[in-house]
Amino acid sequence: MSRRRKRFWWGAGALTLGLGLALWIVPSWSRSPRRVVLPDGSTLTLKSVSFGTNHYAPPAFRNFLLRQVPSGLAAKLRLDRPQLLVTPTPHLTTWWEWRNRVTDREPLIFMVDDAGALGPAGGILPVSGDRAMYAVIWKSFPRRAETLRLRVYQTSATRDPKPFAELRLGNPIRRSFAQWSPEPLPNSRRLDDLEFSLVGFQIEMTRGLPGFDWCESPQPWVTLAFHITCGGRVDQSWRTDGFVLSDATGNEVGLPGEPPWVADPQTESWFPRGEAVGGKWVVSFLWPLWLDEPAYRLRVEFVRQPDAPFPPEDVLEVKAVPVPAADGISMINVGTNLHGFEVKPLALVGEHATLPGREHDVFGQTTLEMEVPPLPDGLRFDVVQVTDDQGQRAVPMAGAGSQSYGFRIPEGARMVDLKVAVSNRRVVEFLVKPTLRTAK
Repeated sequence: MSRRRKRFWWGAGALTLGLGLALWIVPSWSRSPRRVVLPDGSTLTLKSVSFGTNHYAPPAFRNFLLRQVPSGLAAKLRLDRPQLLVTPTPHLTTWWEWRNRVTDREPLIFMVDDAGALGPAGGILPVSGDRAMYAVIWKSFPRRAETLRLRVYQTSATRDPKPFAELRLGNPIRRSFAQWSPEPLPNSRRLDDLEFSLVGFQIEMTRGLPGFDWCESPQPWVTLAFHITCGGRVDQSWRTDGFVLSDATGNEVGLPGEPPWVADPQTESWFPRGEAVGGKWVVSFLWPLWLDEPAYRLRVEFVRQPDAPFPPEDVLEVKAVPVPAADGISMINVGTNLHGFEVKPLALVGEHATLPGREHDVFGQTTLEMEVPPLPDGLRFDVVQVTDDQGQRAVPMAGAGSQSYGFRIPEGARMVDLKVAVSNRRVVEFLVKPTLRTAK
């Protein structure tokens, strides 16, 4: 063996030995762990913080070295690959180690602002075993703040979370951000002959909100009021159906439209809930961004009310479709072109049946199966209404798929009329600053 080859193998052996020692000896190059003893005696330790889309579990240095090892060599050395959490957009991720578990009452970690309001957590990785590593992520957090406050809860025997500790950590992305300026209210946007005016935007810090009644911290509850006119006259045929809220630091949160299957507005408080009040459209929801910004961008989508008249070219109506038995299917052989797209109602499917080729596991409701091609951003598809032969409307339920629409049809109905539509969206944007009302 030549001298050069000997040097190569000696070097490779030394590198492998050094790498192995580093993997097992060096714990991390992250900040010092933060350790909390929970009421049940288990311990929760903050191990590391990251921001981005790829979040590797700690220890950071050991896992950095592991990522440099070829997969084949790692398998021979029986080295575990680093645990990786991938988020579709940049998130703040905190990695925690939970040790000496004696119950299934897992801890809850929330971020709080200076007013003590809880911020929304993006999710928690599943935990398992006596020594678990899991992550709590945030899509939205106070990005201008020098430090971030994390409050730790643990569910009690009655499942009511109780706060018992608060940690502070340095903001990993604190820097100078642009400043947006809010526009004064009322503020109007005109689209063709329609004018959408934001005339009210208030936030009230309240306690005991539905779904948050366990929380002792006040939560920001927003109320918006819109005045909508067509040709200078009040037009109450429009409602809000989804929001995108953002700020100048990069926080952005999307809220869906009001879910049709929620009969009680108080049961799903994080969904926007709207109603017509005194010639205005008023909508309320839990504000999902932090209140320390000078201005927020509010992107609002408006759609027609189900009772509103649709232009004839937007609508397909199908009359006298038999209501299927619980295990039956009523096929529908009709379709039409709406805005240049072929729209086909396929079948009305009984509560315990499934249309071949349409697999879903939502039963206990009658399902309208549709075939609708992808639509451009300016258009939307709606099942406007389902009405039985007594003039009663079926109650919309949770969908069973992307083109499966659930309904609870009144008892005794034999036939139903279907009305579906492809219509134009109306999207407007405002730069706003919430006005805080006095807390109750």
